[in-house]
Amino acid sequence: MVSVSVMHGKQFPYFMVVQVSSSCIREWLSEFRAAFQGSHRWAGGADFPKLQCYSTMAKSPQDYKKTSQQFHSQLEHLHRLLYSTKPCPSTATAIIKSINDAETPYKAVTDQQIIDIFVTGCKALKYTDDACPPFLKFMFKQSSKHIRITKLRSAQLETCVTFILDGLDTDIDAELRVDLLRAFSALLFENAANTAKFYPRIAKTLLRAADRSTTPLEVRRMAINCIGNTCAGAGSKLQPYYSDYYEVLLSNICAVDHTSRGTMMVASTSLDFADPAVRKVASSTLRALQFVLGQDKSLVTNPLCDIIDIIHTFIFMHVSVQSYNSILAAMKDIELTSTASSPHRLARIRGVISPPRSHSWRPNMHKFVSATSSDSELSDSDPVNLNPRRQRDDAKIRINALLCLAAVAKTSSRALYPHWQRFIPDSFTIFLSNNTDPLSAAKQPLHLSPVLRSDNQPFSLFTILLYDPMPTVRTAACNVLLSMFDGAKQYLSVASESDAKTSFTSLSGKLASILRDCHQGLICVIEREQDPRILGLVMKVACTLVANCTYDRLATGYLSRLYHTVLKRWHSASLEIRSSILQVISAILEAFSGHQEVAALVEQPIDENDISVDNLVVFFLVSIAAKEAVTDANGYKIELWHTFATLAKTHFATVWHGRILAIFLKKS
Repeated sequence: MVSVSVMHGKQFPYFMVVQVSSSCIREWLSEFRAAFQGSHRWAGGADFPKLQCYSTMAKSPQDYKKTSQQFHSQLEHLHRLLYSTKPCPSTATAIIKSINDAETPYKAVTDQQIIDIFVTGCKALKYTDDACPPFLKFMFKQSSKHIRITKLRSAQLETCVTFILDGLDTDIDAELRVDLLRAFSALLFENAANTAKFYPRIAKTLLRAADRSTTPLEVRRMAINCIGNTCAGAGSKLQPYYSDYYEVLLSNICAVDHTSRGTMMVASTSLDFADPAVRKVASSTLRALQFVLGQDKSLVTNPLCDIIDIIHTFIFMHVSVQSYNSILAAMKDIELTSTASSPHRLARIRGVISPPRSHSWRPNMHKFVSATSSDSELSDSDPVNLNPRRQRDDAKIRINALLCLAAVAKTSSRALYPHWQRFIPDSFTIFLSNNTDPLSAAKQPLHLSPVLRSDNQPFSLFTILLYDPMPTVRTAACNVLLSMFDGAKQYLSVASESDAKTSFTSLSGKLASILRDCHQGLICVIEREQDPRILGLVMKVACTLVANCTYDRLATGYLSRLYHTVLKRWHSASLEIRSSILQVISAILEAFSGHQEVAALVEQPIDENDISVDNLVVFFLVSIAAKEAVTDANGYKIELWHTFATLAKTHFATVWHGRILAIFLKKS
């Protein structure tokens, strides 16, 4: 809404309010002036009245002044709530900066108070005001961390969105454009239902700003983030726009190439990943693609590109012996220095491995020790790359690529089935031989090398799970496997193992090989993983895999090895991990297709670490009577009884045999 006041001395006051985008203001005013001069005669040949335009909701200069005073009062009140003893600065700019420095969430401040400041600020501020940049930072911070955007009423949201879109249509500097887009991204996240009125204008603005030709790169990156947030949870509401968003996103990480399948977009080989800004654009693009792919499954089969191939490229980009081991070396250096007694030494080392703080939207191009343009240029004798920013950015790219794959697995699982072997190749046996200690190669369990040793086999999601040093990356890999296995029972039922060797490998044989490696890979990860949150996720992956496999068509032993592996973690596990172990045991007990193998497991004595009992029934009875089960407050006891009930349901005769249950009930 743009206010236009028309005044001519004291005799002819006119006031009009029209809704028009700021990009059309000049054109509209010219037409208005011509029409006005044609229909009015001004006494004494007076000049055409002055036109004053405000890119706010204020209706007149007096109202604008009143709104500014109201905005200042609201800021002062919020400042007093946050800083009861600290004097309030005199200017709006200083007040907002002080508020932005406060820790969130604000305990004494309601959502409505924050929203009122949003609305009044959008009415009171001009884009040239010094308070505008900190106000936009305030909007972003509060929208993403403090308030729920859905609490904005329609008129309030309209005021904020109009203010930002008008600003983006104005000739402003790059830093302010970045601030506008950043605040906009927070307003748009999972808010498609309330922004329907602005769909065409939002799409036009974001597609223009996210185009590959847009500079500087940070403006483009913020527009890409806005596209992702716009599509998050939008469903069919944005169906007419997904294709255009998809195309502009791909243009940021792909190039047109002539392939055997025709002319299509492929992952670009010309991106300069030595530039932090390029890495950030790639990461944001993959994040946005995750949201778009999650809403429109038809895009996976779009002939514009092979999206699976593009995702594969970015997941395994920089996965190599050199890159992984350089990160591990840097992390060990940090661990060693954390125990150093000299604070001066700590500060000196941190100065080498930590990136400088940058307050500008353009990343600082600081040069780090041993930085190279690509990991492929490194050899075993090259110095370790200690660039933590590069490692962090590479991890974010890998995480967002993994999330893209998870989105495809959830929305278009059938389209992904033919590509499973690209992410879980049936070469884990070769991987183990290349990365296992020679002295323990003939022993069980196999002791994997603490560092990745060889690149001489296809990398898989299990390479990432076993050797990626970033917990967030390993978490994302677990989520991908969960998405792939969940609901794949019909597809995996085709798998069939056979001893007969032929020159042709059927689909059933390929799937059987993949499942063999999945079980072996999960067993190795369970033995190796030390992060309790990730270990819990891996256990969940194991449950999902067991629930979707048809074991009567596979070789025996998969369930037994998994069963013994999880029990080995029991003694040293926390109650949360023990609950996860029980869930795996429940899944194994309910694997009816492997009933004979499971029946033998239930009867077997358990002798793992400090556990030595006659069979699984006794194991449960001892565990239920243990002190930690009696004093449990985390649901562990509930999980114990649930798993014991599963055992009774599936193997009742074993539970009742020897009147063990009767004796236990009598004692309890």
